[in-house]
Amino acid sequence: MSKQKIPRIETTRLILRAIKRKDAKNVFEYAQDKNLSKYLFWQPHQTIKDSKQFIKNTIKQYQEPNKFMWAIELKAEKKMIGTCGVMGFYSENKAIEIGYALNPKHWGQHYMKEALQAIIDYIFTNLDVIRIEGICVLENIASEKTMISCQMKFEGVLHDYFIKDNQILDCKMFGITRRNYLKNSNNKQKN
Repeated sequence: MSKQKIPRIETTRLILRAIKRKDAKNVFEYAQDKNLSKYLFWQPHQTIKDSKQFIKNTIKQYQEPNKFMWAIELKAEKKMIGTCGVMGFYSENKAIEIGYALNPKHWGQHYMKEALQAIIDYIFTNLDVIRIEGICVLENIASEKTMISCQMKFEGVLHDYFIKDNQILDCKMFGITRRNYLKNSNNKQKN
């Protein structure tokens, strides 16, 4: 991957685009929710200033190679409801770690699956990447189901992987390779 602008991706119900300063209110709406952040590597936002700082940092990262995050916007409402993007890029292995967050008001409607699948498709179609991986806390069954629904395979448990609120947590690792992605795509076309 190289330095590039965030491409706009459209799905049936979503627009995936660069995050904007005007998204602060929508980011704060979900980023302050403790039910969401308990599974994520960041603390809940305490004020809208936290959300503005997140947006500022994300926009700054757009200037760096291999650092990008898509805003997830509902087409019908023209409202940002989450993010999905690259958390890490490992050039020696041509691998990407993805991460995402979705406003809990929109859980259970398969928006995250739709966004994640579109980003996986984009990465394997347009970038020189051979592997995409994702990590979720052991108890985050919804995130596990999302990755599995996007053909990512469970690869193992990462014991004592990170600390949140003074608690040491295990995580599950999921991955999909370009080879398996192409095989799955070819099988879908035959059916």
